[in-house]
Amino acid sequence: MPEPSTPAPAICLSISTVLYRSDESQLLRFRDSLVASVQQLRGCNPVARVSMAVVDNAAAEDGDRHSRLFTRLPGIDAVRFIQPERNLGYGKAHNLCMHQGGDFHLILNPDVYLDADALVAGIDYLQRHPATGMVTPYGTDDDGQPLFLCKRYPTVLDFLLRGFAPPALRKLFAARLAHYEMHREYLAGVPCDEVEIASGCCMLLRTGLLHSLHGFCEDYFLYFEDFDLSVRLRQHAAISFVPQMKIIHDGGHAARKGWWHIRQFVRAGFRFFSSHGWRWW
Repeated sequence: MPEPSTPAPAICLSISTVLYRSDESQLLRFRDSLVASVQQLRGCNPVARVSMAVVDNAAAEDGDRHSRLFTRLPGIDAVRFIQPERNLGYGKAHNLCMHQGGDFHLILNPDVYLDADALVAGIDYLQRHPATGMVTPYGTDDDGQPLFLCKRYPTVLDFLLRGFAPPALRKLFAARLAHYEMHREYLAGVPCDEVEIASGCCMLLRTGLLHSLHGFCEDYFLYFEDFDLSVRLRQHAAISFVPQMKIIHDGGHAARKGWWHIRQFVRAGFRFFSSHGWRWW
């Protein structure tokens, strides 16, 4: 008679998101898609605990506008809503949320909407592939157009083309940008463990690895903290693109947000290349 199999251990998942003057209708969509994905995870896997921390980086300026949206979320055991006395920046705010305990930690932007099966697909991949430390999803915009969220290490030319080049110039360098943005791998429909840079809009990581890296580098206020974390993480584990983990993302495009964002983007890019190496062409 075969011996009974050992039941899979129950999962502990923690989640963090950082708000800054977020649109309420967007937050409702974000919240509802997250709840649906958590409930799907609970229906497919043994789950011991799901916790969530939300940081509102605009609370000191605008007051409490959003905490009521994050009470009594079905399937989520505990929600902590944090209102710092000043805007901490993206990475530092997420770092406040790292120590919730658990096996896996999900870093999620409030303009990202999870597919119902996204958490099941991402956690299943991490469980089956111990060499992978982080998974990154297949993302589209609201029209279903792919967003190419995983990338190779950028050169300065890639950085300038992707961030600031007009469409005509980008068209001239289309093949180069497609290589940088891993178009072939992204559209192949199969997992890829050769990702060098993952987008911070949606990162699912092993919690212990995130702790060992001390989370995001807090020298970055906004932009490129995800690039920096990806480079440091890959010294210890793989980053894998999992196309079955699907999201919709309607944010990004720093160059279209005004001069303040452009300055932050350029400053953070300079810090990143200075820290990890300049590749010009």
